Parts: sequence; structure tokens; C-alpha cells
Amino acid sequence: MAAAALFHLIPAAHRFALARQVATSLEPLLRRTAQFKQGRGGGLETPHETSLYFVLHALRLAAVPVPVPLRVPDLAVLDAALARGGVLLVAPHVGLCGQLVIWLGARGYRPIIVSSNPSRPRPGTGKIMPGPASMLRVRTALRGGGLVLAMIDRPDRPAASSRRIRRVATAGGDMFVSDGLVRLAMRCGAAILFGSAALDGPDVRVTIRRPSPETTSADATLDEICTFMAAVASRAAVATAT
Repeated sequence: MAAAALFHLIPAAHRFALARQVATSLEPLLRRTAQFKQGRGGGLETPHETSLYFVLHALRLAAVPVPVPLRVPDLAVLDAALARGGVLLVAPHVGLCGQLVIWLGARGYRPIIVSSNPSRPRPGTGKIMPGPASMLRVRTALRGGGLVLAMIDRPDRPAASSRRIRRVATAGGDMFVSDGLVRLAMRCGAAILFGSAALDGPDVRVTIRRPSPETTSADATLDEICTFMAAVASRAAVATAT
């Protein structure tokens, strides 16, 4: 990235604000790329948030540290769940959710990410690649009291559709949510949380929610997760329109 040298000259505390300015400037060009359209496939983040994700990713590849001002006001929800055992934290495919992974890894939570991305795990994190043994590895992690993070949505139905896919109508179009990991966590007795990340003023704000107390079945839990993800898309649509 040509601007990487400039970022190295900027004090670290100001790099995120500069990254947002660069994202704003590049957004008209990025909108034309297939990668941008794919990132916006579910309509779960604003165009500026998508552009910012690509800028931050490029800076990371250029080895430019960019401290992201992250606020996690619901951290007590996660801490309380982990105190009782394993936790599955599911989220939609929102680029800024990756900042939560970095934040948790830096603070000793040792999150394990379920991801098909072949890149090496971030410091302080682990990774489970989808495959024949992936569900077994997730089960082992949850039963061992670990924290597993997974993005369980996609903008299109897999070609080999299964009953483990839910269609969710959102302001950004239809999305499809896989229920396999949620059902596995229920069988393991692990806590299930759901969350997302979005720009909020000068910061990135992470939201973490737990199912309502009366929710005890996998289907009811998935209903709440799908409702939450639809709300994420609605927020993005409103923010984009204003």
C-alpha cells in the first residue's frame, strides 16, 4: 500500500482516524471492485465500514500497526458466561468483528476462530478450519471451557442446501444462517452468545448479547440470533441512508 510509508510517520494514536479518512477517499473506487461487492453481500455494514475494513487489512499486510479504539460495554456478559464454562460467540460477517478477535487475543481470552481463511492466526488466538474434524475440534474446545468465535451467516444459500440453513429476510436482502454450531454448543452445555461490531462516533463499538432467560431450545436461540442479525442489517441500512 503506497500510503503505508505515510502511516509510519503518523503517531500510532492518530492512525485510525487517518485510516477512516483514507477509507472515505477510496470508497468510490472500492465500490467498483468485486471484493467490495462481496464484502457488502449481506448488507450488514455501511459502505464506509467496508472500505475501512479493506484499508485496515491493507495496512496490516504492510506491517503498519493501527490501534483501533474498541469499546466493549457488554464484556461482563462474556466474562460471566466464561466463568461457567465454554462459550460459542456467533456473529455476522462484519469486517470490524475481526477487531474484537485481536482485542480478545491481546487480553488473554485466547479465542478460537472457526474460519476458512488460510492466513495464520493472530497472536493470542487459535483457528479451526472447516473440515471433517472441525466439529469435533469445536466440541473439544467448548467442553474444555474455551471461547469459540464463528461467523455463521452467508449472503447466498450453499449449492448443497441442507436443513441446517435458515433464510433470514433483512433490510440488505436475504441472508442464510447455519445452525450446526449452535446445535453443537447446546449439546455440549456451552453458553451461546451473539454479537457484532460497528462504528460509533470515533470508536468501534462491540455489542454482545445472550439469549433471553426463557430461551432454552436450539430453535428458539436461533430465532433470537436471526432477529439480532436482521437488526444489524437494519442499522447498516439506516446509517447508509443518513
